[in-house]
Amino acid sequence: MSNRSTICLFVSLLLIAGIFSCKTAQRTSAGQETMVVASAEYKVNMSPQAKKLLKDLESEDLTRQPFVPSAGLLDKYGFSQSGNDYFVRGMIKVKDDFDKKTLEKAGVIFSPPAGNVIPLSVPVQHIPFLLQQEGIEYFEMSGVPRPAR
Repeated sequence: MSNRSTICLFVSLLLIAGIFSCKTAQRTSAGQETMVVASAEYKVNMSPQAKKLLKDLESEDLTRQPFVPSAGLLDKYGFSQSGNDYFVRGMIKVKDDFDKKTLEKAGVIFSPPAGNVIPLSVPVQHIPFLLQQEGIEYFEMSGVPRPAR
């Protein structure tokens, strides 16, 4: 297979993955508050890895309390756990109108920022909610998903 064919195949696969990564509304909840993602049009650009996780979350009941990811998701992504909560680690690039308080209410844990880039841990069930926030320009998951066993 030539380099040109390989590149065309790779670009085609990325486009197909991007098309299938968007889906309809999901419900999430944090403690007493319920947060609803109103549309499949996410306002935040995201890494391919985050798109894959979003696609995988479509088959999960994100309203279940406490939320426990399926065994398949746990094997595939290796979420961190604190108490009954499962987290995705990553970082966001924020704009001037970023509202940190809204995400703190959803249980997002922030680390000290480096300019407009903020490391964070997001409860798995709140990934769709995070991606609806106006003040976030980009979301990148940390690490590489582990292969399924």
